[in-house]
Amino acid sequence: MTITFRVIDCAADRRAIAAIDTTFETETVFDLVTTPRSIELVERRFEKPIAKRYSIAEVFAEWARWQSRVLRGLRRRS
Repeated sequence: MTITFRVIDCAADRRAIAAIDTTFETETVFDLVTTPRSIELVERRFEKPIAKRYSIAEVFAEWARWQSRVLRGLRRRS
């Protein structure tokens, strides 16, 4: 397998990047619990896993200030 990296061409790559599935599933989250003298992460488990999805649109947002955006391509050898 060959792995290549290149800088994103925002115009040419926009459709492909927008199609990336950012969904993930988890059974655990961590709550931030604070007191006057401490900060603690407390694990909380769900009875059933939950699915979360994040928008990939921020890659192209006006406010996004990336030094460089890189795509990684995997190619299997024939």
